[in-house]
Amino acid sequence: MDLAVRTRGNPAALASAVRAAIRSVDPTLPILGVATMDEVLSATAQQRRFTFVLFQVFAVVALLLAAAGIYGVLNGSVTERTREIGIRSALGAPRAGLLGMVVRQGLALAAAGMLAGSAGALVLTRFLQKMLFGVEARDPVTFAAVVVVLLAVAFGACLHPAIRATRVSPLEALRAE
Repeated sequence: MDLAVRTRGNPAALASAVRAAIRSVDPTLPILGVATMDEVLSATAQQRRFTFVLFQVFAVVALLLAAAGIYGVLNGSVTERTREIGIRSALGAPRAGLLGMVVRQGLALAAAGMLAGSAGALVLTRFLQKMLFGVEARDPVTFAAVVVVLLAVAFGACLHPAIRATRVSPLEALRAE
């Protein structure tokens, strides 16, 4: 059984008076703990805070893994396509065209992943509904923000391999073969 007492001033100062009042009614009742409402609310919210911090850590790790994966795939693709990129460059392809080709390839890969991830997220949001306050589980603003952040990360991961592709020398690419 729990008992809540409303006080004015310092609630900890009245703890002994509340214990005495309880013992006057029934001296056999055990009094296990006395806490202020702020302490009770803080203890209740602490579990949720830990869960959300854990979600944030996993989200950052997932974002870094996604960036590393996109970078790795594009870097490997540019390495494998060195000859093709060199020939395109020798035939007069502008550097901006080569840059755009590699960035488009990476963003297309990221967009496919985002579509699959968004579909999965829409299905799994019902499990998160009980943990959210003040926002819907299928909030379109949140989904749009996630897509924008992921596109920015994907674009950043595409830049280095794309810039490297524009620096492929046609002579070196043909000699490597």
